[in-house]
Amino acid sequence: MLPQSKEYCSFFFFFPLFLACGGTLSGTGEFRSPYYPNPYPHNKVCEWVINQQEGYVVTLNFLSFDVEGGSCRFDFVEVRDGPSPSSPLLGKFCGDEIPPRLQSTQKSMYIQFSTDSSVNNHGFEAAYDSAIEGCGDTLTSPSGTITSPGHPTNYPHGANCTWYISVLPGNLIRLLFDSFNLEYHTNCNYDYLEVYDGTGTTGNKTGRYCGRSVPPSITSADNQMTLLFVTDSSLSGEGFSASYVSINASTGKVCQKTSMFRTQFVKNN
Repeated sequence: MLPQSKEYCSFFFFFPLFLACGGTLSGTGEFRSPYYPNPYPHNKVCEWVINQQEGYVVTLNFLSFDVEGGSCRFDFVEVRDGPSPSSPLLGKFCGDEIPPRLQSTQKSMYIQFSTDSSVNNHGFEAAYDSAIEGCGDTLTSPSGTITSPGHPTNYPHGANCTWYISVLPGNLIRLLFDSFNLEYHTNCNYDYLEVYDGTGTTGNKTGRYCGRSVPPSITSADNQMTLLFVTDSSLSGEGFSASYVSINASTGKVCQKTSMFRTQFVKNN
């Protein structure tokens, strides 16, 4: 009896590797460190410039982040408010903590990823988008005011604005609405304001609001809160005005040392 022949099957698994190191981007999209999700190469300097249309700014959200930690002298990601390495610094990041959402004040943003010859981690993945100029901000003062673009006149169509509030650890954020007038829909599908606990829209959503009813006061679960304002291409209203204060998580008292901050909205002619 002849021995039975054995058939061996080979299986190959392919994982996409992103090799690009820098480039010029616009609109909406994502970019990654070279070889992501595998470890990035040594001794690289990658530069991205994101350009949006006039009247718009750049928003940047890191989806994952794993860069050699320490003092950010060896491997780091640097983000600047403008198109060049000499533009004002928005932040320099390393380690494995996802950076906060970043937003430029003009139509361009510069990102540099630099690595040395030693440790190499998995790198990062980031998403970029545009927002109407004067729409959204990062607020770190213990109190402040947030208004929809153009308020008290009608807000623009096609807005997508995000405000990120972060106060000192050990404090909570209390958000109070002064006025509210958005296009109404039963499920708030057209124009709406969403409020989240934490550092982005992946956190716990505390509510979605539209119409003319002023929302109730909202208190965060920790020291961070995110507001997302979205409008469609049809009806618009006067928008909203809200203020926030930082309160002590233990006593519930409003922090005494407050320096008022008001976001400014500039209408482009």
